[in-house]
Amino acid sequence: MAAVRKRTVPRLGSVLRTSRLSQVTYNSCGDFAAGYILGRCLHCDEEHFGDWYTEMRDAHRLLKMHGESPWLTIPWK
Repeated sequence: MAAVRKRTVPRLGSVLRTSRLSQVTYNSCGDFAAGYILGRCLHCDEEHFGDWYTEMRDAHRLLKMHGESPWLTIPWK
């Protein structure tokens, strides 16, 4: 059990630091996701927007508009 705890705590610290930085940098979960999606497309799609982009765009739109989306129901800050 101690080995699991030692590995979990540093990861939790990394997640919390990343969360704080994201909240300072972006105004919402949707803004954070848009930045991630665009960056990934440019990096992985050799600067061409292919099927992956359109799938992520559609998911992004759904999450920004659906009334029960965690993006709309869980506070960002």
